[in-house]
Amino acid sequence: MQLPRFFSPLHIVRCENTSIHDVSIYGNFNTPNNDGIDIEDSNNTVITRCHIDTGDDAICPKTYTGPLYNLTVTNCWIRTKSSAIKLGSASSFNFKGLIFDNITIVQSHRGLGLQIRDGGNVSDITFSNINISTRYYDPSWWGRAEPIYVTTCPRDSSAKEGSISNVVFINITANSENDYRPGCQGLVNHSIAGIIMEHIEGLEVENVNMRWSDQQFGHWNNPLDFKPSTINNISLFNFRSSLYIK
Repeated sequence: MQLPRFFSPLHIVRCENTSIHDVSIYGNFNTPNNDGIDIEDSNNTVITRCHIDTGDDAICPKTYTGPLYNLTVTNCWIRTKSSAIKLGSASSFNFKGLIFDNITIVQSHRGLGLQIRDGGNVSDITFSNINISTRYYDPSWWGRAEPIYVTTCPRDSSAKEGSISNVVFINITANSENDYRPGCQGLVNHSIAGIIMEHIEGLEVENVNMRWSDQQFGHWNNPLDFKPSTINNISLFNFRSSLYIK
């Protein structure tokens, strides 16, 4: 499927029991607003064996008018100048029971993203067996080559703050040109770290191998940087962070 400019080819809206298999999507890699697959206010959705190469978010669950439950995405290949997988930013209602497994993400501007802005809650999300390589293209694109990006903060003064709980990352390999950095303006003032964590309840990270490019920065600090007083129920098993040697 070849896309025109400013067009999302598959936009699933308020659907039940939808299956998408063996679909290839080719968007303009230099054009924004051409998502790959948007899943909006829909439940019991299965996406398997898809190839997505596009300029904007590749797989993007959203909640505008209702919740989104039970989404399974497996065996997909993704390249994008935005987020390969992004929950939000339309997030007025809850996300629950989402599984992303056996996915390859290459040369993308952001890997896995939870961008909650409109008061919806996120719970019971699993990312497993995912290989990520990120590339920092240009600041005009969404993202900064972060492999994992998790934030919840109000979009504006009229929005409420949602919550993120029970998110699991298992068997993740990431080759990245940047760190994980929360995206709310002024939220975090840190030197560069592997993963920065604040205000989290229930996170499990298991068998994660992060490898970073050999470009030297003067502000690199810790592989893990977090405030103990703001996080609860955090588990890290077999976490590695090392220099990427070509």
